[in-house]
Amino acid sequence: MVINTLLRLFPLVLVVLAVAACAPTTADQPTVAPADGSIPVPTHTPAPLTAEQRGQVVFFQWSCISCHTITGVGGRIGPDLKGIAGWVAQNHPDADVEDYLRAGVVDVLAVVNPPWRGDLMPQDYGQKLTPKEVDDLVAYLMSLE
Repeated sequence: MVINTLLRLFPLVLVVLAVAACAPTTADQPTVAPADGSIPVPTHTPAPLTAEQRGQVVFFQWSCISCHTITGVGGRIGPDLKGIAGWVAQNHPDADVEDYLRAGVVDVLAVVNPPWRGDLMPQDYGQKLTPKEVDDLVAYLMSLE
């Protein structure tokens, strides 16, 4: 009977241990000891993400990597996006690079270039993504040099 109880609790113990092992430590973070004797609270606040970092989150959240490659990693349906800002500047010298990339996200058919087919990319990112997400995604694409 004791063994059966232990066997039933074993998965729960494993989960608790895994969560405890993955929990961030606060050993190196300054803390404030509350006067009432309660548990100290870390005073460290993580730095906010940059636009490029938020754009990278959008890129992977919306599975862009499924179709697009970055330095040979990812899908093969769309173009490799490594250096895309430089490519736009070189091949479309009269275009504003950020505006061109923004159009490539929200209205790909307006900017697609052979041999790529814009009709394979979803046409509704302009409705699905917020303007801030589009701006962040463009910042990320600009950083892929």
